[in-house]
Amino acid sequence: MKELTLTDLHHHILALGKEFDKICRKHNIPYYMLGGTMLGALRHNGIIPWDDDMDFGIPRPFFNKFEECAQKELPEIYKFITYKNSEYACLGFGKIYDSTTIFPELFAIKTDESLGVNIDIFPLDYTNGRTDVFSRNFFCRSLFKFQKLLFVDAQNRPILKRILARVFQKLFRIQRERIPSFIDQLMSRQSAKTYLFNLSGAWAMKELVPAEIFGNPTEYDFEDTKFYGVEDADAYLRHLYGDYMQLPPEEKRHIHARKYYKK
Repeated sequence: MKELTLTDLHHHILALGKEFDKICRKHNIPYYMLGGTMLGALRHNGIIPWDDDMDFGIPRPFFNKFEECAQKELPEIYKFITYKNSEYACLGFGKIYDSTTIFPELFAIKTDESLGVNIDIFPLDYTNGRTDVFSRNFFCRSLFKFQKLLFVDAQNRPILKRILARVFQKLFRIQRERIPSFIDQLMSRQSAKTYLFNLSGAWAMKELVPAEIFGNPTEYDFEDTKFYGVEDADAYLRHLYGDYMQLPPEEKRHIHARKYYKK
């Protein structure tokens, strides 16, 4: 095995992003850059210098279509996984990973499966703007957090979350696909179209964003290519980050792994 540099890693995740974009354009599947990937497009014209993945979102009505196309059309070394075909992708969103690499996540899923350098593909749900404890949005986000306690390795968690996770893992024995399948059903039944919600996103209920901010997928320059992102990117990024042009201190720069390897 050869350890990859951060530059090497960026080369791999950009290649994954290009394959994702290629399939979406070919089959007219709308998508958006999300979170740090959208931020990178505006602030850095590409990947955030310390970032180690990319995030994209597909409206849920098109998510299954992408899944079908990806399984047939991705290059052989790339794999698209969801809770339907992988224990690792049991949290309700998909990953495209490079099987020629190894990416030991700090908060890895407890499984014998291995993961390569990857990008995240999130289903985006049209919904209402409710965030109260009786809302479907809050309930489904709570289920997502519950399954993280059940299936994510507790080793690198803060001490209280580590204890809680280990207690839950001993008390509950739930098949991995049951929770994300249930969430899929609940969120797919909503009739409201006023918000888009990435319920698996890092920013919890702040990921509930007015649909008019997402608007129509809009092209942005990104490294040596173009990806689609949120139409009103400024409003989206201010909603998530506040003053998003200000670089965060080093101790708050989120990463998923400390080292990565080529097989």
